[in-house]
Amino acid sequence: MSVKDNFLKYLPWLLIGLSISYLSISLFLSYLIDILNIDIFGLYSWLSNTYTDPYFWMFMFIEASITEQIQWFYLILIQIIIMSYIIINHRKLSKLAALPWFLLFFGVYLMFLEDRFNIRHMGSKAIGSNLLREDVYSAAWETGFTRSSIELSFYFILGITMIIAFLMILRNNPKKQQAKRFMLMGYLFYGTAAIASATRNIGNWYTVVGTRILGFIISGRELGWTATSSPSFSWKPFGFWFMDHLVEESLELFGVTFLLAAILIYLPLSKYHEE
Repeated sequence: MSVKDNFLKYLPWLLIGLSISYLSISLFLSYLIDILNIDIFGLYSWLSNTYTDPYFWMFMFIEASITEQIQWFYLILIQIIIMSYIIINHRKLSKLAALPWFLLFFGVYLMFLEDRFNIRHMGSKAIGSNLLREDVYSAAWETGFTRSSIELSFYFILGITMIIAFLMILRNNPKKQQAKRFMLMGYLFYGTAAIASATRNIGNWYTVVGTRILGFIISGRELGWTATSSPSFSWKPFGFWFMDHLVEESLELFGVTFLLAAILIYLPLSKYHEE
């Protein structure tokens, strides 16, 4: 077995291990810096001098943060791998054999657009403002059922596309059990994050759950900062952002990692992958 084939064989497991390690270290440092007020490696001092909100967990998990940029890179990589596979094998791939990969490519492309540009928010605001004549900046719209329904419709289209692709891939590759498990894990993590995000304003459950989790973690400690002093928390409670950033982005990172790991096994980059 060549070095290249050996590397490709274990690459899916390496990616999963890297994501687990990355999240574990990030969460541990967040606990030390943001909860225990330890200025480890001078990170809190640097954050205080650089950012308005000197919270390590926000630095790591806010939109367009390092965590989300890793997700973008993985999503783009998945698209490149799928399209490269289709182009390289276009002569021997039937239309039926290529269809699930086209569907998966389209679904991942939608996921990238949503992750990068929040297109479901843009769409719900456009429909609410132009068609329904709603005040899309009001609290009633933000927490209402109408907005959530529109955004769930986007996830329904995305979900149907991804599920059809998944079922067709399983039918065409029945022996690749490890790839099937990885892809199923990716779908579960992404699906949980998507449903949670789309319904987060119904009953303000993000705020309720996030506040309870934080209360358990903090356990009455005297923190070195106050959420009320931060401009980022002036229009949403602290618990909401905890769920929206740290919890949601962690789920999405696991989701895209498992999906990429599955793609690396399903598509024959190495002859030593499971047959």
